[in-house]
Amino acid sequence: MIEYKNGDLFSAPENEYLLHACNCMGVWGGGVALEFRNRFPNEFQNYKRDCMLYGKDFLGHATLIGRIVCLFTSYGYGYNKDSELTILDNTRKSLIVLTKLTELMGKNIHINSPLINAGLFAVPWEKTESIINNWLKSNPNVEWVVWKL
Repeated sequence: MIEYKNGDLFSAPENEYLLHACNCMGVWGGGVALEFRNRFPNEFQNYKRDCMLYGKDFLGHATLIGRIVCLFTSYGYGYNKDSELTILDNTRKSLIVLTKLTELMGKNIHINSPLINAGLFAVPWEKTESIINNWLKSNPNVEWVVWKL
């Protein structure tokens, strides 16, 4: 089950992972993504480069860049974001890829995230929450904390 904490996502311990939902266009331009870009400029450059290389092929995938986990849930952003159903489907798919990544991440994995998809992608949190909780049932080595301001 997801644990909830009030406060700043970026106050999570440095040895834990920070996860957010991303577009495939190489843009962390608003919301929490902009904060990621400002705090992690090197990781942003890697994300941007990878998006330029793979673009739409990233949909439904997850990547690990340092301590940042990117779930590629929408091809576009802003007015060009994908539909709610597409974003939720890509969330499911990206969590399957994340399962494979957790094998590289260690035994007891701590993931910290905002209310992914609920910000600028405008997907009701409860729908994403249900997908994550179902995923966590099959991944007992993962602890997931959602930070709420």
